[in-house]
Amino acid sequence: MKTIGIFGGTFDPIHTAHLIMAQDAAEFANLDAVLIMPTANPPLRANAPVASANNRKEMAKNAIAGNSLFELCTLDLESNGTNYSIDVVEKIAMAYPDAQLYWILGADQIEQLDKWHRIEELSQKISFLALQRPGYSVDAGAIPDFCNVTFAPTHQFDISASEIRYRIQNSLNVKYFLPPEVFEYIKARSLYL
Repeated sequence: MKTIGIFGGTFDPIHTAHLIMAQDAAEFANLDAVLIMPTANPPLRANAPVASANNRKEMAKNAIAGNSLFELCTLDLESNGTNYSIDVVEKIAMAYPDAQLYWILGADQIEQLDKWHRIEELSQKISFLALQRPGYSVDAGAIPDFCNVTFAPTHQFDISASEIRYRIQNSLNVKYFLPPEVFEYIKARSLYL
């Protein structure tokens, strides 16, 4: 049976820690592929992404170029309006009917699982791989009983997209926070200034 991880995020911008987390999850769970999925309008996120959907898609595409384990998934960006995880998973399940699906997420998102749309139904279709993030400790009691959550070890990097945007706005160097292709893409289009 093929095993596929789904790693969604606004990726505004996608950065080195995102890619290392995806790689760590793939190695831990022995995944055959990881779908890197920029999201359009995450329902539980207060602020809209800064970069356009197309720019975020292109940055993700550039970031994963040459890595046969990672595939760009644009299902969320192609939808109109708010798209829920259950909608995406149903579409991916149709494309990969015999695959075991895993949703990869940071530990900071685990305690919000009870707020996810149709979470009980989603939990019947997918397992969750939770990756630790610096500064977050998870209250296991907050995880719904019906969710199959496995905590996976990952390298710890205190890098965030919001910090990268701040550094760009304040003319601070971000070269080593980003894959070179993403760094060049941002520079060429003067993003986040």
